[in-house]
Amino acid sequence: MELSEVRLRKSIPNAHSEELASVVARNFLAARNFPENIPKIMAKYCGSVHLQNQFLEEQPSHVQPMNITTSHPELSIHYFSVGQIIKSILDRYPSIINSIEGEKSLRFEDANERKFLVINNELDTVDESIFNRLRGKLRMEISIDDYSFCGNKGKKFVSGYLACSNLPLQKRVKRDQIHLFLLAKRPKIEDAMNKILEPFVLEMQELERSGISIKNDQGEEIKITPTLSKIICDNLSQNEILGLSMGFGSGSVCRECLGRREHYSKTRSHEILDSTNSELQQSAVNVRRDCILTRLNGVTITNIAPPDIFHDVFDWFVTLSDKEKHLDYSVTYKLHKLLHYAANIRRFGPMYLSSTMRYERCHQNSKRYGRVMGCWKSPAATLSERLALRQTVTSIRKITTDQWVNQSTISVYDAQNLGFELGNQDQGDFVLGKNVLRRLIIPGYRPKMWLKAIKFLIHPETRQIMVKGSIWYEVYSEDETPEKKFNLQRIRTFGETVIMNSERLSHINDFIYKWKDDHYYVNRFF
Repeated sequence: MELSEVRLRKSIPNAHSEELASVVARNFLAARNFPENIPKIMAKYCGSVHLQNQFLEEQPSHVQPMNITTSHPELSIHYFSVGQIIKSILDRYPSIINSIEGEKSLRFEDANERKFLVINNELDTVDESIFNRLRGKLRMEISIDDYSFCGNKGKKFVSGYLACSNLPLQKRVKRDQIHLFLLAKRPKIEDAMNKILEPFVLEMQELERSGISIKNDQGEEIKITPTLSKIICDNLSQNEILGLSMGFGSGSVCRECLGRREHYSKTRSHEILDSTNSELQQSAVNVRRDCILTRLNGVTITNIAPPDIFHDVFDWFVTLSDKEKHLDYSVTYKLHKLLHYAANIRRFGPMYLSSTMRYERCHQNSKRYGRVMGCWKSPAATLSERLALRQTVTSIRKITTDQWVNQSTISVYDAQNLGFELGNQDQGDFVLGKNVLRRLIIPGYRPKMWLKAIKFLIHPETRQIMVKGSIWYEVYSEDETPEKKFNLQRIRTFGETVIMNSERLSHINDFIYKWKDDHYYVNRFF
């Protein structure tokens, strides 16, 4: 009765109330096997958010945000030490150390000398200067973006996120695998981005000089040198960071080929500027200000900014609409950029590795908390403290797969017996209810199949995730070729739901579309 009263009076969502109550109940039941004073301590911590936060702040992996004031009164930066974040990543993924040591023996191979030109990651680049800059280094990719949420006055913030690109993509796409390293209220001042990124650049310069000392599997102390591999942002943010013009209308210039917008419709050249950026620096029409990131070793404004396939393709002209009878055939900057995608893939690696999609979802947690935190005197400070605690929870949780279920599918009966519980829609690896499909990883099987998820099932102890949903499969015509419309593959569902092991699903989102003929289609860009 008391729990229901609190839930209803405080307007707590049912799913949140159930999750909190199940955590408390499960741990108190387990505490019956411990000494008598343990439940009393647990009850004390359950009733005090201050004690819970204090416990997290005392953890070695906790990174306390620093409040850095600047010469401008409107700009105050809440900065997380990148060095401490890197150590936290290495503690969680010690395999990175051996991977970096192994890379040091690699040698660059010219594209013309390769028997097969296969581009799987950023070290498969055909650009020798980029290869030499990244090889044998701890590679950090960052994403800078703005977001806002409603409040008494309305606030706009700029956030910086960081991930380690030495890890496979599957281990750096989840929200808990992406780290916030700066947060600031967006100032209306000139050259704001250089001022915001200055603490990051200063620390990275120090790390490049001194390196990070760490022990390998043999107990030997080695030094690892971090480097900035790339910045993953939309076009507007990238141009602002690089010091280029932020206009894409009439008179604007493509930063890839220096072609003017007026000539986009006639341009057919796929060539892009060399990564030394000498041609771009000589073009006074495009460079408006210096980029502070070029102070880092080997960084130029043309070798750290790959295209963003999410904003260029998925969020723009790859749409299906029955309402528009006449299409606009004007060539925009995003459409023009597709000419350069082949060259950019050869330089930066597959485009899905540089998609901002995984970083866009990071804003949702900040927005969700920002709307209810009730702090408008120093919202950036409150948000940064909250997110610092979240990152600490992630870093101290050691997830082992030894006790995970290896089966691809399980029944509802097995899921209950194994202890899986219903999770919230934001507890999985992707968002539910957004027409998202995940490919089933079944090599060589025809037809290809996808899962459209409706629920997440999570084991409270092992943290393994099962996904409940419907199976979709590709449709073939009579001549045994896949039925397609434009570049979309027609699919059909079996109708029945299954519970699938999340480890058997691809880490890349596909999306389902319904066409006017009542048939369903899925994109297959990757």
